[in-house]
Amino acid sequence: MAVSDHINLGWKYFPQQIDAERSSCEAPTMYKLADEDRWILLYDIFSIKPHNSGFMETTDFKNFRHLGHFDEGEIRCTNFSSPKHAAVVPITAEEATKLEEYRK
Repeated sequence: MAVSDHINLGWKYFPQQIDAERSSCEAPTMYKLADEDRWILLYDIFSIKPHNSGFMETTDFKNFRHLGHFDEGEIRCTNFSSPKHAAVVPITAEEATKLEEYRK
């Protein structure tokens, strides 16, 4: 992990492993939970069968709590069976309601 106050300079590298996996991972994605001071690290665990995604939570980028994998921890899958590189897109409550109605 590397952090900086700038997007293109001043990086400080931290050599310790952040994810809790014993298998190889790739494609990390970090996103902030809306209206909270919590961030989620999502990553693809490509070296396990079946593929899955792992999740870690942090509030300070120094301490991370393992949240498990899809359907094996706190985070559930709803519309796919073999997760790979992921992205997170914030939506409004109205958009969430429309998506729920569409699924029915």
